[in-house]
Amino acid sequence: MRARCGGGTTKRTLARGDRLVSTDPRPAVAGGSRAEEAALRDAHRAETDRLLRSRLDLTVVLFLFFVGASVVIESMQAPTRGRPVMLVYALEALACLLAVVACRLPASPSGRARSPRASRAHSPRC
Repeated sequence: MRARCGGGTTKRTLARGDRLVSTDPRPAVAGGSRAEEAALRDAHRAETDRLLRSRLDLTVVLFLFFVGASVVIESMQAPTRGRPVMLVYALEALACLLAVVACRLPASPSGRARSPRASRAHSPRC
């Protein structure tokens, strides 16, 4: 879509998924209205959250695959350590599952974690 800006210049904004990409060569100006700053901050947060969630999924898959392969090799090479290694791998898989689920939980409207305990832990919100 094309829109006319002041001074006769043309600004083009392309929609890609859920984000807008501006081809306007002029940089964003600091000191805009509070509503504009809040909207920009919210858009940045949403984009960052989406990227982190997608990267977490890939990271978990790669981690479980490669660690799982090493667990199989370890169990074949040292059968006496098979059970403890499997137990640790199961705990790591559970931790990965909890991390993926935690990143899918919606945040409260204020943008903070659901419980005060979680916000006191200073854990990053995905």
